[in-house]
Amino acid sequence: MSHVGQLLPSEGSFLCEFDEASDTLMFRGAHGLPAKVLKAMSEAPPLPRGRGSFSQLAMSSSPLVVTDLKTEGALRSPFLPWFVEAGYKSMLGVPLMREGRTMGGLVIFRRHAGAFTSEDIDLLSAFAAEGALALAHARVFRTLEQRTGKLTEALAQQAAASEVLRVMAVSQADSQPVFDTIARNAAKLCDGEMCAVFGYDGDLIHIRATHNWTEVGLSAFQAMYPRKPGEPSVVALCVAERRLVHVPDTETNIHVPQDSLSLTRLLHYRAVVAVPMLCDDQPIGAIGVMRTEAGAFTASQIALLETFADQAVIAVETSRLFREVQESNRELGRHRDRMENELQLAREIQLSMVPTKFPAPTLARPVEICAALIPAREIGGDLYDFFWRKDGRLCFVVADVSDKGAPAALYMARTKTLLRAIATSDDGWTTDIPSPARVLERVNEELCADNTQTMFVTLFFGIFDPKNGLLRACNAGHPEPFAIHAKDGVRALAGPRAVPLGISPLQRYADGEH
Repeated sequence: MSHVGQLLPSEGSFLCEFDEASDTLMFRGAHGLPAKVLKAMSEAPPLPRGRGSFSQLAMSSSPLVVTDLKTEGALRSPFLPWFVEAGYKSMLGVPLMREGRTMGGLVIFRRHAGAFTSEDIDLLSAFAAEGALALAHARVFRTLEQRTGKLTEALAQQAAASEVLRVMAVSQADSQPVFDTIARNAAKLCDGEMCAVFGYDGDLIHIRATHNWTEVGLSAFQAMYPRKPGEPSVVALCVAERRLVHVPDTETNIHVPQDSLSLTRLLHYRAVVAVPMLCDDQPIGAIGVMRTEAGAFTASQIALLETFADQAVIAVETSRLFREVQESNRELGRHRDRMENELQLAREIQLSMVPTKFPAPTLARPVEICAALIPAREIGGDLYDFFWRKDGRLCFVVADVSDKGAPAALYMARTKTLLRAIATSDDGWTTDIPSPARVLERVNEELCADNTQTMFVTLFFGIFDPKNGLLRACNAGHPEPFAIHAKDGVRALAGPRAVPLGISPLQRYADGEH
């Protein structure tokens, strides 16, 4: 901006940018303006499209010349009194053009009235072209920063999910370490100051884990529990109604229960979100995150909490099944040894990991799905799963983990959780069409980390688009499946085939189309 005043006689100048996303004009920089004028323009909200002369300039392709600012109607702007008070009498503005699009405006002022020459207009237009190029570069950098931030956030979320799964693998009979890990990661990744994990025994809600509570706050919080789901609090409402409860600002939301409002004021937090932990559609607990500043939690943060809730359910059910087996061991004594109980438990864990309910086809999801799993022994590493993406595509997987027993079942659970989390995320796609191969590459990297038991899984993963009948699939060392057509008969879904997941983190996979 300073170069404008050096080459083109003027006593002040400023640059503004038109933001197409918000449809507003925003002040971006100035040179030589008095402090009062600069402060007023910097603190003013963005101008809506068409509001005032500057906004019209930023949307046009013609210069704006005002030979006398005191002429009534010559300039429509809320800043006109400031300009006049500063002694400005004439003004010249030119649009910032880039590849036929208007990106903003460049304006200069003089303290004497009079017309601007064509040379003045041409010179300022040349400066405006440079300014448009600089704005275009700035927009590119902002876009890159946003994408980098999203990728960093996605990687942090995947790392947190993997940490929870690793804790689950070594804490099979005790869910407390899993709850502690979830509470810590949920607060960190959701920009929350505090977090709590709750359990529900069918009668009362109990606090199971907390993170970053002060001694006074934790004492007040613990005094509220255990409590029944029907009592007035955000968490009790979440458990009772088996749904997400999201309060961006507890002070402005008239539906916040009185108990929660009293606690928020005591602990000085303003925003809270609670997600239920559901097992077979029945509540077994909840996860709540709180923060001191008002504001909505993002969709990705809420999705992450829901992923944590699913993992917590697996931990609770695993712990419950282990306790049941331990009790059974004591009752059976010498008649059944510990290995038989472990295999039976692992079978229950495995069968609880695969879908057993298959919804009927609808107009939105016109696919009929059926599946069955019958292990040849007490427990195997077989897996099938299906789920729908938000874009209407159906994801399905058939897999087999190496070895047998409880470790194979847990490895299967980890594979399923990673696959769902990555396949339903839109972060990282280079095109609008999700790639099964890219999904498996990211799952493979996570499975190879800390794989001390050197396990692996063969897997066939497909993404089906019912709108056009296109199936994109990737095969990681699994036997080729067969497709049965009314006209074509039975044929193998042949395509690129690579090594199983969990062997090499550098392995790359390829998609096939059917």
